Amino acid sequence: MKKHHQITSAMILAAGLGNRIRSANKLVPKPLIKVAGKELIEYSISNAIGFGISQLIVNTHYKADLINSYLQTPHIKTLISSRSNKLIPLNIKTIYEIERLETGGGVRNALTELGNNPFFVMNSDSIFGCTSFNPLSHLARAWDSTSMDALLLVCPLNSVRGYSGLGDFALIDKINKENNLLDRNNKIVGKVQRWTKNKQETALVFTGVQILSPSLFNNAPNGPYSLNTHYDEAISHQRLFAMKCDEIWYHVGTPAGLKLAENNISG
Repeated sequence: MKKHHQITSAMILAAGLGNRIRSANKLVPKPLIKVAGKELIEYSISNAIGFGISQLIVNTHYKADLINSYLQTPHIKTLISSRSNKLIPLNIKTIYEIERLETGGGVRNALTELGNNPFFVMNSDSIFGCTSFNPLSHLARAWDSTSMDALLLVCPLNSVRGYSGLGDFALIDKINKENNLLDRNNKIVGKVQRWTKNKQETALVFTGVQILSPSLFNNAPNGPYSLNTHYDEAISHQRLFAMKCDEIWYHVGTPAGLKLAENNISG
C-alpha cells in the first residue's frame, strides 16, 4: 500500500431517526443511547480523537438540541483535552438538517466543512468489541488516493453481532503477494462488489466506518439520497475498496442489538 497522507477531517452521521431502537429509550436520540456507560456517539468521537482528527462534523436532525448540548458537556471537553497530541486542536461542529438528507445527502451537505482532501465518515452506532481498536488508523494506513474513491471497513458475518442481514459486499481480488492486498497489520484490502446470494465469495458486512474522497461527490444529486449511489458508481469504475477486519463488531440498531452490546462490552 502507498503511504497515506494525514487525514484531518471526519464526519459522524447522527441525523437518523432511530425508529427501530426508539422503544429502548424514547427520551434521547439514538446517538445518545448508552452502552457500557457511554453514549453511542462517544465511541466514534474517541476514535476521531485517538487518530488525531482536527475537524469533526456531526450532522443532526431528530432531537438535535440534545446532541448539541451533549457535545458541549464538560465530559466531552475533558475527552478532547486529554488527547495525546495537544498541538492539534479539535473543532467539533454540528450541521442541522431541516430536511433529513440521508447518508449521501448529509455528507454532500458537509463537504465545505470537510475540506478538499479525503475524510472519514462514521455511523454513530458502530462499536467494536475491543474498544482499544481504532478502525481509523487501520483504514488510513491502507488508503491510496490514486486507486480508491472509497475505502470501507467490513467484517465477515461470524464477527458481527446484532445484525440480521445476509451481507453487503464481497472482495473480488484474489489475495496474494503480487497484488499487495495485505496492509502492515495483515488486514485484507481489495476491490469489492455487491454481494448477492448467487455469489461464491464470502459475504462481508459494512461497519459504517469509511474513508471517502471528495471527488466521489462530483456528480452528486441534490436533496436526500443514500451513499449507496456513490458506492455503485465507484464499483462501476473499479474504485470501491474495502478492508476486511476480524474484530467483533456490534450493530446497535435494535433493542436486542443494544442489549447484546451492553452485555458484552466493558466500556
